[in-house]
Amino acid sequence: MIDAERAVDVCVITTIHQPWDARIYDRGAVTLAEAGMRVRLIAPWPAPESPTPGIELVSLEPAVSRTARLLHSGRTFRAALASPARVYVFHDLDFLPFALLLHVLTGRPVVYDCHENYPEEVRFQKDWIPRPLRRPAAWAVRLAEGGIANRLGNVIAAAPSVRDRLRRFVADPVLIRNLARIAVRRDAVPGVNLLCIGSITLSYGSAVLLAIGRELRVRGIDAELVITEKFGDESIREEFLRCVHAESLPVRILPRVPASRIGEVLAEGFVGLAVEQDYPAKRLAVPTKLFEYMSHGLPAIASDLPGTRAILDQVPGSVLVSPDSASAYVDAFLRLRADAAEYARAREAAFRAAESTFAWEPEAARLVQYFRALLQSAG
Repeated sequence: MIDAERAVDVCVITTIHQPWDARIYDRGAVTLAEAGMRVRLIAPWPAPESPTPGIELVSLEPAVSRTARLLHSGRTFRAALASPARVYVFHDLDFLPFALLLHVLTGRPVVYDCHENYPEEVRFQKDWIPRPLRRPAAWAVRLAEGGIANRLGNVIAAAPSVRDRLRRFVADPVLIRNLARIAVRRDAVPGVNLLCIGSITLSYGSAVLLAIGRELRVRGIDAELVITEKFGDESIREEFLRCVHAESLPVRILPRVPASRIGEVLAEGFVGLAVEQDYPAKRLAVPTKLFEYMSHGLPAIASDLPGTRAILDQVPGSVLVSPDSASAYVDAFLRLRADAAEYARAREAAFRAAESTFAWEPEAARLVQYFRALLQSAG
């Protein structure tokens, strides 16, 4: 039996996503709380300076190694078991077996919100796995993910490619696209810099970002590359910072920025970059930063990959370039800077796309409707 006094409507769980991940917090927990649901968030995140009404945070110590992650998942499970809720939702692959156990022990609906292509990441991006083991490991992940998702029966997918992958195992995954929640700012004044927000790893183009900084320096271009500090791990961070300082690159790194302040960062940009590399897990991925750029009218210069192309083909004035060509990103930036009329058209197209085709509000309505239906069935 659920403890009605202590129970919340929805308990949101993440084990490894970075602090204040927009999908989990701003577009997930906050949306549900604004709809009147009582939300508890279990995460390895520090308490916010200004807590959001309706959201209770259970803050756990973050894992600092792969071994610690295994222990952390168990610790997160114990916290979830001690946090009675009518519905649970989790976001991380490593929590899958614990999610099934949580469902069995509590008898409550447990939702898998999947926003990554995990099998492809295991096969092509996990360098710590010996190469001969990567293909069978990816196969095992695919079967385990699908089997547990099937047992849970409640799956949300953040992108069509994720939904299509999970359809093999679950009859009807619900597509709730990972679009920007930020209000469109037609009053925004564009900055002068190249801007890149989001994660910084090899697959997200960390080496290309450094090469873009070198292009700006060598050509003497009076603009900076401004990025947000979301490094994938400490080794990438140390090498990235070493290169920036040793080579005096015109690269400015902003400390981790919560979703509530992303507008301040976007105000720095003249264009928005998406430099994902041609890795299998990234080919069909949809970079959510594109929607953030649109909300402030920033033309996007992005890697020509199928998932990105499917989005930007609908936004005239966007530029697609070879993923690993730093000079192509900089050339596109200079062309837009030299042609005020072309820039104005691209800016207007970005605003229109953010207001209509890629607005978050319809996704939010589906999210709320989905959880209200689960809550009603859960009793």
